[in-house]
Parts: sequence; structure tokens; C-alpha cells
Amino acid sequence: MPQLDGLRAIAVFAVAWSHWMREYCGELPVGHFGVQLFFVLSGFLITGILLREKPEPGESRGPVLKQFFIRRALRIIPAYSLVLAVVWLANFSDTRATIAWHASYLTNMQIFLAKSYSPLSHFWSLSVEEQFYLIWPWVVLWTSPRTLLRVLIGMIIGAPFLQVALVTFLPQYESTVLMPVAADALGVGALLALVEGHAKWKATFRPIPWLVCLPLFLLLQSNYHLTGQVLPWGAEAVRKTVMVVSFTLLISGAATGFRGPVGWVLSHPLLTGVGKISYGIYLIHNITPDLVTWGLDWLQGHHWTTTGSREFLQLEPGWRFVAYGDVTLILAGASWLLVERPCLRLKERWGKMEPKQKS
Repeated sequence: MPQLDGLRAIAVFAVAWSHWMREYCGELPVGHFGVQLFFVLSGFLITGILLREKPEPGESRGPVLKQFFIRRALRIIPAYSLVLAVVWLANFSDTRATIAWHASYLTNMQIFLAKSYSPLSHFWSLSVEEQFYLIWPWVVLWTSPRTLLRVLIGMIIGAPFLQVALVTFLPQYESTVLMPVAADALGVGALLALVEGHAKWKATFRPIPWLVCLPLFLLLQSNYHLTGQVLPWGAEAVRKTVMVVSFTLLISGAATGFRGPVGWVLSHPLLTGVGKISYGIYLIHNITPDLVTWGLDWLQGHHWTTTGSREFLQLEPGWRFVAYGDVTLILAGASWLLVERPCLRLKERWGKMEPKQKS
């Protein structure tokens, strides 16, 4: 499914743009869109893997769980740990004080309790996904398809109600970063993977994004921009849920392969190449500004350049975006070549499922 890499590239570009070019985002939450698209993608891919490897009734589920956690660990932990080690050694923006939260994949809980953000706060979405990965295999492997369908519908419907309840009764906390609040996006992706294997469910689900969710999302989003009024929390929660359901139009189309201009764009080598290293880009991008300014000041202090961080920050935002993008791509590419790709090879060796024996 190479076009999914194209979607990853678009999602990570949206997140980076929101962090590097805030003055050009206006009121459009492009970073929020990118993160939610990542959540739907994760739910879709992880659930699809689990459903394909789900043992027959009476067979042991232990090997599937073991291989799943090995593969996830090899894919996620090495590059993440390397970035945390570099950040701890350099102590960018005094991040050592919260490094234990990040190392434990509890960044979202730290934000929830402190209601404060740092250059590592973007790890909250990785914490949400890790917490989801710890729970979700048990649900998929130990429930029937019909029960799983009910669970997913409950997740998707329940998440916006939970978001409104938390914001109403616990306004002193930043509850929007909690995993249960993101369950609608993760659940929508999982639902898409589930209905793909059931023609009747697929036929029932297919019209909902087109006829209900996409029009409602566009209506709520346009009303927000036209009136300039902040949406009430109830409407904001509904807007997020119908948005993530609408994303299934992109993901299902990319999974099967769009044709025409959309397919050409999503399959372009430049976009798929960026999508392939998107995990590294996401890890690094929010510390890149600190890294660039620190590097320029260090070079200026050693008389290797006359440009320091003060002069750099006076550049036009577009040039700063190019500089941040170049540095991030170089570092993410190095992470892919030196850390992620070797670990993926180990993942194929150690995380490969044994073929089922025919009776």
C-alpha cells in the first residue's frame, strides 16, 4: 500500500508546518489534522495486522501477542530512545526535568496533569499510540468480529462524550491528550480494517463518511471560520469525530490505490520517500529549532560563521522553514538508514510469524 506513505508525508508536513509556521496557520488547526490522520492510520494498520494473524478458535494466541509486541518494539523504541538520549545529554530547553515521563510513554499524562507544553510535548501522540498498542491486541484477539464491531462503535461514539465531560468537570486539566479521548480516531481506523473483511458491514459503513460525516465536518469547520466564534466543546468534539470518520475516504482509497491525479501525487517518489522516514521526522521536527539555533551559536562562538541564532531568527519565516526542513530531513534520513531500517530487518527475522500447520 505505497500510497499510505504519501498520506504519512502529508500528515507529518501538516504537523511540522503547525510548529514551525504558526504565524501562517491562522485559525486552521493543520497540526491537529495531521495527528488525527496518523491516529486513524495506526488504528487501520494495527487492527488489519491483528485480524490477519488472529488464530482460529482453540489455537493459542500467545505467539501472536509475542510477535506483535516484538515488532512494535523494534519499530518504535530504538529511534525514540536515541532521540531521548540526545535530548537528555544536550538538555534542550531544560527537558531533563520531564524526561522520565517521555521515556515511560506518559507524555500525555504529564501534559494532562501539568497543563504545560515543551519542545517534547509532541510525543503525547506517541504515548497515546503506545498505550493503545498495549491494550488493543488483547481486545482484537479475544473477541468475536461481532463483539469487536460493538466495541468499536462504542469507542467512536463514546470518545466525544468523554471529551466534553472531562472538559466540563475537569477544566484544570488538559484532557484532550488522553488516549480514551483519541479512541474515536483509533477506533475509526480499526473499524475500517474490520469492515474490509465483511461485505455486508462494508456496504453499510461506506455511505456514512460521504453522506453524513464529511458534509457535517465541512459545515462545522466553515461555520467556525466564517463567524470567527470558537465552537462550543460539544460541537468541537463532534467536529473531531466526524473529521476522523471522513479520513477513511482517504485511507481506504490509498489502501486500494487511487487513480488519476490523486494517485499520481500520493505515489510520487518524493512524497513516498518522505512518508517512509516520517516517524523520524515526527520525532525530530519539534526540537529542530533549538538544535539549529544552538548549532549556529556554537559555530559563531568558534568563529566558523558570522551568522548566529539572532540573525537567523530575523530571516523570513519561509527561509527558516527551509532550514528547519533540511536539517530535519537529514537527521530523519540518518535515523532511517542507521537505526530504523536495521531494526526493521531484525523485525522481519525475530517478529516473523510461523506458518500455520495444516491438519
